[in-house]
Amino acid sequence: MTVKRAKNGKALEYFTIKIEGGFDVDELAYLILGWESDLEKILKIKSYTKLIAMAKKQFMDRGFVFLEFPTEYLESLYADQSVEDVHKQVMEHLKAIEPTKTLGTNI
Repeated sequence: MTVKRAKNGKALEYFTIKIEGGFDVDELAYLILGWESDLEKILKIKSYTKLIAMAKKQFMDRGFVFLEFPTEYLESLYADQSVEDVHKQVMEHLKAIEPTKTLGTNI
């Protein structure tokens, strides 16, 4: 934790969250689906950075708790479609637009 001075002169306390591991394509797809419920809108986004920004917002909003049981939350959003099918489509889309093409592979 650190104390830094803000622009207005106040001293504020900041803390850093250090994550020991990353997210795999499975978790990223769930985070994106948790933030944006419109599958067509997700599939239209061709920017990997924008999709990862969505995942980051969802993670900051709900944290690891959302990733423990994401299908329970998503089932209410995708009543007409299978959550697994929607999740698979988002995973494939992420893999297709990821710049290094190594997401979801063993390096």
